[in-house]
Amino acid sequence: MEDRIDIKEILILLKNKLLFFGMFTLICGFLGLFIRLGYCVIFGPGTEYVYTETFLVEYGTDPQVGQSYTYINAATWDRIMDMDSFVEMVMAESSASGLTDGEIRASLSADLATDLRIPNIEVRNSDEKKAEQILISAGSAFVKYGDLRKEIDSIEVTDTTGPEIDKNIDRLPQAFILGLIVGVIICGIYFSFKYILIDGIYTLKKASERFGKPAVAAFDKNGEISDLEKNALGSFLSEKKTCALFLDADLDVAKKTNGKVLETLGNMGITAVCAKNAVELKNDTDQAEKTYFFMIKSGETSIGHVKNTMDNLEALGLNIDAICIFGADPKFIKGYRGGRK
Repeated sequence: MEDRIDIKEILILLKNKLLFFGMFTLICGFLGLFIRLGYCVIFGPGTEYVYTETFLVEYGTDPQVGQSYTYINAATWDRIMDMDSFVEMVMAESSASGLTDGEIRASLSADLATDLRIPNIEVRNSDEKKAEQILISAGSAFVKYGDLRKEIDSIEVTDTTGPEIDKNIDRLPQAFILGLIVGVIICGIYFSFKYILIDGIYTLKKASERFGKPAVAAFDKNGEISDLEKNALGSFLSEKKTCALFLDADLDVAKKTNGKVLETLGNMGITAVCAKNAVELKNDTDQAEKTYFFMIKSGETSIGHVKNTMDNLEALGLNIDAICIFGADPKFIKGYRGGRK
C-alpha cells in the first residue's frame, strides 16, 4: 500500500513538542549570545578609550580646470593614516616614550561624515594616556601634513571629543537572533527525521494500513484504553485463550516502565509473550484455540523488522488476528481523536 503522510498526525506531534522546541530554541539563542560575549571578552580588544578630532580643510584650486581639488575622499584620508610618511610625522610630534610604529597604525583611522572639507581622526587604544598622546601627535601632524600637499591650502582643528569608553561588546542582539535561527533549524531537522522521514507508527490507522491487519486498541503510557477499544478487543477474545505477542526488546521496555500495559492485559485475560517463544506456542495442544494480538510500540520505526516477525509467526501457523499499539502519548491520542480519550 502506498505510504501517505498524515498531516493531522504530524501537526499534533509538532504541537505536543512545541514547548520542548521553544525551550531548545531559546537555549540556542542564549548560547549564541554567550558565545559572542565570550568572544568579545576573550579574543576582542577589550575596553578601549576613543578620541575623535574634527578638522576643517580648505582645498586649493586646480589651475587646469579652475576648480577646487575634490578627489580626497574618506578612503584617501584613512589611507593617509597608514602611510609611512604620516606615521613618521606622528612619531616625530610625540613626546611620549614607548609608542611604536605598529601601535600608531593600529590606533589611527580617519573618515568623512558628510562634507569633504570636514574629516575626522579617530584614535582607539586600551591605554587612555597613550590614546590621548597619539591624538595630540596625530592632530599636530595632520595640520602640518596639509602644508606639504599642493591640493590643500590649510587645515585647522575645529573640535575634539573623548575619551569615550568602548567595551567592544558588540552585535549581541544579532548573536542572539542567529542562535534562535540555528535552534529553529536544528528543531526542524530533528522533527523531519524523527517524525516525517523515519515515519514511525503512532496511529491505529497507520498500523492497519502498514500491516494489513485490524488495529483495535492504542494503550497509552498508563496502560489505559477507551471503552470502545475494550469492546473491540472483547470481540476477538470470545471463548479463546488470547496472547499478546511482543518483540523481545519491546516486552522488556513494557516491564521496565510502569508495567501498566501488562497489568491491563492481564486483567483482560490476555497473556503477554515474547515473539521468540513462538515455537513453544506452536507446539501447544490447544494452539487452534488461541487468539493472537501483535503489540507494536508507539513510535516504532523498524517497520521491516516488525513485518518480517509477523510473517515468520504466521509461517509457523500462528495467525495474527489484530494489532495493538502500546506506550502511546495520552496527549497525542486525545488530540488525534478530537479531544476525546
